[in-house]
Amino acid sequence: MFSLTFCQTISTLVKYFEIMRMLTFLVIFTLIYWNLSSGEVEEDAPCLHLKFQPNVINVPLGSESFFTVQLSQPSEKVYNVSFEQQDPKSITLNKTAFQIPAKSQEIYSIGFTANALKASVAVRENRTTEQCISLDSLKESMILITVFRLEQLNVLLDVLGWIYFAAWTISFWPQIFLNFKRKSVVGLNFDFLALNITGFLFYASYNCSLYFSPVVQTEYLEQYPNSVNPVLIQDVAFALHAFFATVLTIGQCFFYERGSQKLSKLCLILLIAFWSSTLITLLLAAVRVITWLWFVSVLSYVKLAISILKYIPQAVLNYRRKNTEGFSIGSIFLDFTGGVGSMFQMIVFAYNTDEWSQLFGDFTKFGLGLFSICFDIVFFIQRYALYRNYQKMDMSEESEDSQSVFRSSCSLERRLSSLRDSTLRFGQAMLHEYRTNHFVYDCLISE
Repeated sequence: MFSLTFCQTISTLVKYFEIMRMLTFLVIFTLIYWNLSSGEVEEDAPCLHLKFQPNVINVPLGSESFFTVQLSQPSEKVYNVSFEQQDPKSITLNKTAFQIPAKSQEIYSIGFTANALKASVAVRENRTTEQCISLDSLKESMILITVFRLEQLNVLLDVLGWIYFAAWTISFWPQIFLNFKRKSVVGLNFDFLALNITGFLFYASYNCSLYFSPVVQTEYLEQYPNSVNPVLIQDVAFALHAFFATVLTIGQCFFYERGSQKLSKLCLILLIAFWSSTLITLLLAAVRVITWLWFVSVLSYVKLAISILKYIPQAVLNYRRKNTEGFSIGSIFLDFTGGVGSMFQMIVFAYNTDEWSQLFGDFTKFGLGLFSICFDIVFFIQRYALYRNYQKMDMSEESEDSQSVFRSSCSLERRLSSLRDSTLRFGQAMLHEYRTNHFVYDCLISE
């Protein structure tokens, strides 16, 4: 029995090592290619462009403010400046065009008035096709202006952001501590873990690509010129933490009691489909059939699909076992807190900037958060309504109960053996008495 369990563990380890080896190959190959291709966005000479400071600014409705512009380097001739404005009704500039003298390094202040509520109004340099394009020119030659209602709501947005960031970050650890306390992962679905590790691996790759790779950043800003890089260092830190926390949870499955659990065939099919699509797009990007931005976008789409699917196996397992023992409800409380905080932040932001299109025009982010919260509610119902009468039993109690059943079965066996012996002795006595009486009867007849 021990050798069989050991062989199964080794087989599972080999499978995971194969996946991690393929992952390592993909990451190394991708980083090497990005390093080689990063020269495509570099120029021998610095690219002359207009630098905006700051690149993002928030102003209250009806107020006046300003931003500054300056050439990235002195121009050999007079430099003509003109601004391209995304929404002229929301922002009124006091200067839309001017000239910068040759050899000038002067900083120019551009004033504006906030006329209407709007999120991320882009004001950028109206560049000609003859001007060079570099990553710096794409990042620095624009400003995003957000006009809001109340400063207090902006503070609330920051507070909500830190709340859901902290809740989602901590949500991985209650399950790890529960596994450590029980020395068992029975009740934690392996399909959930397999999908989770793949999803956070791709999510971490997506965030790291947009944050660290000049190639991906340039392609993103070229495709979405009126925007800034959406990935912050907090996003990178969260994704990497989530990935390594999930790796730690999977590692516990190799050392703690896990029962007869294993990956389902459906989960294996999904993983093969996800990894195959990723590998195909990686190869297409490597031979320049598609852009690297397309490749990392595929990673984000796979993560989105996994976020929708990953909770289903755990909910089904709880239903089949008719209990939630082994699955940390603390993680669900934290996930629920993070989801509610994220959705509430989107609603507050939409009200403060009158940008309801983020909720109803692009429903993906809001809908994904709502879907996650709905599954959290399902787990709450399973824990506190459907299976609340289930008596929690720790591992020592389970061991004592098993020993009690074993002792009871042994006692019953001894009683049955005693009854069998008594019956046998009684039968032998009756047979002896019968033979004695029969002998006496034969003697009387003979006389």
